[in-house]
Amino acid sequence: MDEILHQWSRQLDEHTKAFREQAKKVSDWDRKLFENGHQISNLYKMTVETEETQAKIDQNLDYIDSQQQELSKTLDMYEDQVQKLFEKDAATAGVNANGLRPVDEQREQTYSLAENLNKQLDDMSLNLTSMIEEINQTSTKTEGESGDPVSFTLWVNQIVQILDSHLASLQWIEDSTISLQSKVQDVSRIQNQITKEHESYRSRGVFTGRS
Repeated sequence: MDEILHQWSRQLDEHTKAFREQAKKVSDWDRKLFENGHQISNLYKMTVETEETQAKIDQNLDYIDSQQQELSKTLDMYEDQVQKLFEKDAATAGVNANGLRPVDEQREQTYSLAENLNKQLDDMSLNLTSMIEEINQTSTKTEGESGDPVSFTLWVNQIVQILDSHLASLQWIEDSTISLQSKVQDVSRIQNQITKEHESYRSRGVFTGRS
């Protein structure tokens, strides 16, 4: 009888120990489930914020793209106008300048073209700077909350690639602007030459009339 009671007691101790171990595992699982639920909630919140930010970025990129196309058309138009002025002044460089438009008016028109183009470039630069600042702010906040730095890095890299392509486009626009400004300077130089020749013609006419 004592042996049976001793055996039951030993088995009870074993079952109690096993139950406690199992209860501890269940408690750990419950804690992990709670932590995972909290992480899932944070990830969902982060995803919503990321989607909102991505939507804003897409809108800004669409706006920059439309501005780039519009600016490209404007640049072509300005370059064509400056080229016409350049050809006109070059064709009349050695002729009596009585029929020319005033030099100051031509110079004002060419510089006005360059100023308008620079203003559009400044507007695009401000928009791009604002968008980059917004991305940086979102990146700092999201990186601190994200539990998956790999996916976050991939997301940032995609945005960087998009921005790089637009920066390359802006570089092309800047190069074209420099070319346009060079032509404006050529026009101004020719206009100054025409002015000197025109004054020389007038001086000769006055000199002839006095003699």
